[in-house]
Amino acid sequence: MNRYPAWKNILVLLSALAGILFALPNLYGEDPAVQVTLDSAEPVTEGVQTRVEEALKRQDIAFRSASLDDGRLLIRFERVASQLRTSDMLRGELGEEYVVALTLAPRTPAWLRALGLEPMSLGLDLRGGVHFLYEADLEAVVQQTLERMMNDFGRLLRDERIQRRVQLVDGAIRIAVNGPEELDRAEEIVRETDPLLDIFSEAENGEYALT
Repeated sequence: MNRYPAWKNILVLLSALAGILFALPNLYGEDPAVQVTLDSAEPVTEGVQTRVEEALKRQDIAFRSASLDDGRLLIRFERVASQLRTSDMLRGELGEEYVVALTLAPRTPAWLRALGLEPMSLGLDLRGGVHFLYEADLEAVVQQTLERMMNDFGRLLRDERIQRRVQLVDGAIRIAVNGPEELDRAEEIVRETDPLLDIFSEAENGEYALT
């Protein structure tokens, strides 16, 4: 038998309904998205939106929607792979005057947003950790490493008074010397710098070289 006054029962019911209403935005989840803004803080125009949509279609990248909101362009996707691909593509397509950022866009329905209800912002612990996107121009890194090694080898051989021609050939360092003795000495010097290097000797038609 319920011994509480009716007003208390109504208060409990209203509190429960309010709690459910405030929790609803969190049930809809989030879309992986790309946000585009102008570095000058000026609003993004509809012309830019059209340009981005056309670029996505040319690259055959599927997206859920693209919309302008508060001076920014927000593009939603179903898959993270499409989000990452679009981010890379737009950085080249739009240029340095635009800021292209990865984000997560809530799927909260318009009627809930009209009530001022938004999903709760989760901290890193509730999201299960932090995710980093590390981007590197691998080709440039390899090229810089090879050029540095080429200069180092040239300096070491010069210090040993070994005549040489050091150059990059098809992604490898080639060291040409004048004879078999110089070839053996050059190989010894190169191996001392890094024993893990793959070194191949060539001695054909009067040419002596390391690759």
